[in-house]
Amino acid sequence: MLMDPSTCLQHNFTVTFSADGTYGYSSTGPLCDLIGNDKSLKWTKEGDKITLSNNNAAIIANIIQKDKLVYENNFTDNNLGVNYKVVYTYKAKSK
Repeated sequence: MLMDPSTCLQHNFTVTFSADGTYGYSSTGPLCDLIGNDKSLKWTKEGDKITLSNNNAAIIANIIQKDKLVYENNFTDNNLGVNYKVVYTYKAKSK
């Protein structure tokens, strides 16, 4: 988000997958950790696709090169009439 360098998208996010089928987010941003993490965040894996779901929506992410998770989010800022595409790329960390 070049227009607002303070935005959460300027910081690193971490997705943590739990063995019980839930996941959570955290980040290096000052207020970005306010993402609600609860047991409604579920994940499933089928082949090279991971589905991240909550009570409202589902995101299909692709596993690339066995250590990267990638998904896209498209949205429109109705106030500015601008369309955005955000590509999230997560790299696996060693345990």
